[in-house]
Amino acid sequence: MHPTEKAVSILKPLIETFSRPGNTVLDPFCGSGRTLVAASLSKRHYLGIEIDSRYSQFAEKRLLRAVLSILNMRLTLTLLRPSRERRAGVLSGLMKRQEPPS
Repeated sequence: MHPTEKAVSILKPLIETFSRPGNTVLDPFCGSGRTLVAASLSKRHYLGIEIDSRYSQFAEKRLLRAVLSILNMRLTLTLLRPSRERRAGVLSGLMKRQEPPS
């Protein structure tokens, strides 16, 4: 843990207030990368600079986990909201299964 680490829940509203989606957030002392994670969650580009390789490696891992989490959420939402054609296919498949055997 970095000695001056801040919570993503504190950083995200600040980033959303003082920048727009698609803007770039610069953190010249990014430490373990929480500002970069908050920027990513807020749909901002980000650039982090850290002199200590231990913290920069930790920041890379933290960002990877955050991005994978975001991708997993999007994949889950896509699976929960199938296309109209797919829903129709699923419903017709269910209706065929419920027909009594002749």
